Amino acid sequence: MNKRIGILGGTFNPIHNGHLITAERAAEELELEEILFIPNQIPPHRRHEKGLVSGEDRWLMVQLATWDNPRFIPSRIELDRHRVSYSLDTIVELRSLNPDWALFFITGADAILKYQWHGFPQLLSLLSGFVILSRPGIIRDEVRQKVEIMPAEIKNKIILKETPLIEISSTDIRKRLAEGKSIKYMVPPPVESYIQKKHLYFGDPEEKPEKEATQ
Repeated sequence: MNKRIGILGGTFNPIHNGHLITAERAAEELELEEILFIPNQIPPHRRHEKGLVSGEDRWLMVQLATWDNPRFIPSRIELDRHRVSYSLDTIVELRSLNPDWALFFITGADAILKYQWHGFPQLLSLLSGFVILSRPGIIRDEVRQKVEIMPAEIKNKIILKETPLIEISSTDIRKRLAEGKSIKYMVPPPVESYIQKKHLYFGDPEEKPEKEATQ
């Protein structure tokens, strides 16, 4: 039987409790044995983003956030590539290294509504499922309408799932830090300690909201 693996990518700038709760719910509902947390090297949709801390800082925060859950596995597959992080490249590499894995790519509904995906049909051909998660502020009917007009070979790979309503975002965390406010209970305690120790995100509070998704 193929090992069922979830793929959760993003900038994780920083990783927060919403990411972890969403991943745990996805693992339960899709019966995933592991979920790979994959920080981007260079996000294709925001290559010159203000406030993006180093890949190594984001990598260490992902490790700190996931260490106590045996199903959550940090992966450097994109950080070590040293170029723009396209999801297709990552899935091709994972498929080559682990041909017996059943891969389930997990993303937010906003990514489907707002972004053009690099090699989307080929990406889906390599997956067992493309999991779209509804999130606060996203109209579920709008996602369904977009999926309905897709070709059958693509539509059949798409799995729509609802996530708990969690009002946490990396953008808000960075804004609160820049304003000297607490982020307690928004991120795991080891991540909060790391941010404070390294003095991360204590910059410009007028940062524009980010779009948290991986292409």
